Amino acid sequence: MPSFQNRKAIGDAHEQRVTQELNRRGWHVSPWGQGILGEPVRYALHRTSSSLR
Repeated sequence: MPSFQNRKAIGDAHEQRVTQELNRRGWHVSPWGQGILGEPVRYALHRTSSSLR
Protein backbone atom coordinates (compact mmCIF):
# COMPACT_ATOMS: atom_id res chain seq x y z
CA MET A 1 0.00 0.00 0.00
CA PRO A 2 1.37 3.46 -0.89
CA SER A 3 2.29 5.78 1.95
CA PHE A 4 -0.04 8.52 3.14
CA GLN A 5 2.22 11.13 1.53
CA ASN A 6 2.00 9.38 -1.84
CA ARG A 7 -1.78 9.03 -1.65
CA LYS A 8 -2.13 12.67 -0.55
CA ALA A 9 0.05 13.88 -3.43
CA ILE A 10 -2.14 11.97 -5.91
CA GLY A 11 -5.31 13.36 -4.32
CA ASP A 12 -3.94 16.91 -4.27
CA ALA A 13 -2.96 16.70 -7.96
CA HIS A 14 -6.43 15.41 -8.87
CA GLU A 15 -8.11 18.15 -6.82
CA GLN A 16 -6.00 20.78 -8.58
CA ARG A 17 -6.93 19.42 -12.03
CA VAL A 18 -10.64 19.39 -11.15
CA THR A 19 -10.42 22.93 -9.74
CA GLN A 20 -8.71 24.20 -12.88
CA GLU A 21 -11.30 22.56 -15.13
CA LEU A 22 -14.23 23.94 -13.11
CA ASN A 23 -12.65 27.42 -13.15
CA ARG A 24 -12.21 27.13 -16.92
CA ARG A 25 -15.94 26.42 -17.16
CA GLY A 26 -16.78 29.50 -15.11
CA TRP A 27 -17.39 27.82 -11.74
CA HIS A 28 -15.92 29.26 -8.55
CA VAL A 29 -14.14 26.70 -6.38
CA SER A 30 -13.20 27.24 -2.74
CA PRO A 31 -11.17 24.81 -0.66
CA TRP A 32 -12.95 23.46 2.40
CA GLY A 33 -11.37 23.45 5.81
CA GLN A 34 -9.58 26.75 5.30
CA GLY A 35 -11.75 28.70 7.74
CA ILE A 36 -13.00 31.24 5.24
CA LEU A 37 -14.96 30.49 2.10
CA GLY A 38 -14.83 32.76 -0.92
CA GLU A 39 -17.57 35.35 -1.39
CA PRO A 40 -19.38 33.44 -4.19
CA VAL A 41 -19.63 30.33 -2.00
CA ARG A 42 -20.78 32.29 1.06
CA TYR A 43 -23.40 34.03 -1.10
CA ALA A 44 -24.67 30.72 -2.50
CA LEU A 45 -24.84 29.07 0.92
CA HIS A 46 -26.62 32.09 2.38
CA ARG A 47 -29.40 31.67 -0.14
CA THR A 48 -30.06 27.95 0.41
CA SER A 49 -31.47 25.70 3.08
CA SER A 50 -28.65 23.22 2.42
CA SER A 51 -27.34 21.24 5.38
CA LEU A 52 -23.90 22.61 4.45
CA ARG A 53 -24.88 25.84 6.16
